[in-house]
Parts: sequence; structure tokens; C-alpha cells
Amino acid sequence: MSIIQTDRWLKEYGDQPVKLCENLITYFKKGKAVDIYQHLASFGMYKPSIFTRKDEIQQFIKANHWSTVKKLFESIRKKWNGPDIPIIILPLNERNAQLMKENGKAGLAFKDKLFLFLPREIGALEIKALLVHEYHHVCRLNQISKKEEEMTLLDVIILEGLAEYAVKEICGESYNANWISYYSEEKLEKWWKTIIFPNKDVKEQDPEYNNLLYGRSGYPKMLGYCVGAHIINKCIDKKKEKLSNVERMDSLEILKWLT
Repeated sequence: MSIIQTDRWLKEYGDQPVKLCENLITYFKKGKAVDIYQHLASFGMYKPSIFTRKDEIQQFIKANHWSTVKKLFESIRKKWNGPDIPIIILPLNERNAQLMKENGKAGLAFKDKLFLFLPREIGALEIKALLVHEYHHVCRLNQISKKEEEMTLLDVIILEGLAEYAVKEICGESYNANWISYYSEEKLEKWWKTIIFPNKDVKEQDPEYNNLLYGRSGYPKMLGYCVGAHIINKCIDKKKEKLSNVERMDSLEILKWLT
């Protein structure tokens, strides 16, 4: 299935993202277009104010990110022998100053589909780094036996840590997310032991889940993500193990092996 030609949707409904999301109902099997849009917008999808002018829509379409992603995906999928899933490319919310400062791009991965939220102007290597990160999620979700709704905080931070290590291996450290270097190893080790480990079994339904994962309500910024990267770095760099071996392990296996 691979790359979905969302340029056709943008030509028709570029200034009506909720209407555009009616095309996505089939990929979610249930839910309303407005609910799908709100969920995607929370991860970086554009808002109506971005495309109030037709020339802005045309700029995004003219960039032809679909062609770039197609070539990159074919190469990455072959390398990892991963699943063929629909990749849905949509404009990024470029009015979100924090989002632009942090990464300038965003994505959202599921076991059976992948979303890329891209700005009008972005280099191919930046797209590759995002695709590597998000598609690694897809591959891992298809390797482990847990359903997405059953995943714990530990599962998710390891998922993120593995994906960023894959970016480092394939694209180089300069293409890692900014949060990868927020804190020292000493701080991360301390927070792992005192904050994350005691809450490792928390699930998304718990109010504390997002606070711990993203670093809200007084927790350090991007706490879960940063600790996840720290765990994987310890497994691979300090233990001299290969990513290809670690990424096949269940989260609890990694935890036992780490200690």
C-alpha cells in the first residue's frame, strides 16, 4: 500500500482538515473525522489557519514529499525487511513555534500505518531521520506480542529509545532529536531509578502517563523519552550489544538484561 497520495485530498480540502480526515476513517475503522483530526493535530498535523491561501497549499504539493518518502521507504523497508503499511503525509503545524524549534517535523506510528507531518521546506535527510524513527516503531510494534493499548510506560520509553538509536546508526548523531542531549547520564540514571522505574507499569489510561513520558506537571522536560534513550544507550554502548539484537527483546527482557 505504502505512500498514500494525500496531495489529492489537499487540493480539494486543504483548508478544511476535518473534511480531509473523512478520508482517514477507513484507516482507523471507527471514529468520526473530527476525532481523528483532533488526535492527529495533537501530534503536529496542520490547522486550518496554515492553509488559508491556495498558494500555500500549492507550495506544499509542489515540494513533492511523496516522491522523496517513497524512495526512502523502499530502501529502509528492504534493509529491515519490515511490513508494507500505508504512509500518510500531511502538512505540519508550522504556526506552532515550540514544535518548529524542537524538531521542525513530527510523526505518529501505529502497528498498521504511519503518519508524517512535514513542513513545506525540509531536506531529504531530515525526512529520512523522521521516517527511520517512526518506521522503527512500526517494525517493533509488529515484533512484540502486546497490543498497543496494553503497552506500559516502560514499553513506550524503550520504543522511543530504540528508534532514536536507529536514527543515530543510519543517519548520524546530528540527526537525532534535540531531546536526546537534554540531560547528563548521571541525572538520567537517577531519574530512572527514582521516578520512571517505580512507575514503569503505568499505562496510557493513567493521568500520570503523559506527565512522565513528556515531562509535565513538574517533571523534567521529555523525561520518559530521555530515560528511554539512556536505557538503550546503556544496553548497546556500555554492554557492547547490537541494536538488531536488543530490538528483538521484550521490554522486561531488556530490563533484566540491563541489570
